[in-house]
Amino acid sequence: MFLMHNKEARECRLHAEQCEDKAQRQSDPQNRADFLEMRQRWLGLARSYEFLERLELLSAVEANINDARLIIKDAAQLPCAVVASFSAEHHHRAHQGDVEFIVNVN
Repeated sequence: MFLMHNKEARECRLHAEQCEDKAQRQSDPQNRADFLEMRQRWLGLARSYEFLERLELLSAVEANINDARLIIKDAAQLPCAVVASFSAEHHHRAHQGDVEFIVNVN
């Protein structure tokens, strides 16, 4: 999903460059102004796509953080007997999204 917005933003910036090129070739000041205004609109749309991409990324990070908090909260609620049975001599790695947890197991 993130790459799609990146592609769309690049395409908008390409359109903006084309508008700038066309503006420079215009002899009529009004046509030049119109192409420069269109350039600004394309750049604004590109910034909107880039903002959306960052917002989605931050939302995904927040969701991962919330998942990690729930896992930690669930682990904290384990009975003491289960926690005490873990051995420091044996380690098991578990992955949850981008977060790595190391738990001791027998």
